[in-house]
Amino acid sequence: MPTGIYDRTKAKSRPSCSEETKKKISNANLGRHHTLEERIKISKGLKGKPSPKKGIPISEEQKKKISEANKGHIAWNKGKSWSEEIKKKISRNSSRHFLGKHHTKEAKEKIRQANLGSKNSLGFKHTEEWKRKHIERMRGNKYGLGNHVLLGFKHSMETRIKKSMRRGNQIYNYKGTTPLYEQIRKNFKYRQWRDDVFMRDNFTCQECGLHSGCGKAIYLHAHHIIFFSDIVERYEILTFKEAMNCEELWNMNNGQTLCKDCHKQLHSELSLTTLRIKSCQKIFQSS
Repeated sequence: MPTGIYDRTKAKSRPSCSEETKKKISNANLGRHHTLEERIKISKGLKGKPSPKKGIPISEEQKKKISEANKGHIAWNKGKSWSEEIKKKISRNSSRHFLGKHHTKEAKEKIRQANLGSKNSLGFKHTEEWKRKHIERMRGNKYGLGNHVLLGFKHSMETRIKKSMRRGNQIYNYKGTTPLYEQIRKNFKYRQWRDDVFMRDNFTCQECGLHSGCGKAIYLHAHHIIFFSDIVERYEILTFKEAMNCEELWNMNNGQTLCKDCHKQLHSELSLTTLRIKSCQKIFQSS
């Protein structure tokens, strides 16, 4: 055995295989796959090492060769579909990929420079020729211009009734029960109470005296003198039916017409007063 340091530069270069030999090797290995054990060994061996082709762009000639070699080949995933479990995993991992991360200023500038002049960049406009060609392409598409599958389609009366009868979790975008306060305020009885208060006060703010007219619109609110929330709490109203049967909640004498600004100011003052009272009560209770 020879001793000493082997200098690769002095070694004779290996002769490159001919195209015929390469094809023979390729055909011999066709359909063969590495075993799981071999894959693990290869993976461990390549860990931490940069790819030998990293940073080297593929030439146009190489791209054409790859394209020609793949012509007529059936894709390995053609006709296959992901299972629901794999879809969920992909969705979960892709949504968390950039979670909590932010691009640096340098990265943002690189992205901006790369997108300059791109059709996805802000301010980019398609040429008239491209627009004309796009319209011609879309005319033959069933989802294109004037050919949408639902264009002119109408649901039958039976379907409309079924859709209108859906409640709660039967609706695709249902997010839980509607809050009681929202149910009450959107009810016809509440709107009627509000209109009665406005009519009694002649659609005029009872604090500043403003009202709509002479080209100026004033947005009015119907204010509860005894707070709406206090009535609900006092009578322990938990359901919509209980709210409808509570007489004090619909008492017109408990209503007052206020403009938006006066209503906001009044509630801010009352809330501060309520907080002071509550803090004083806590001090007395602790002492």
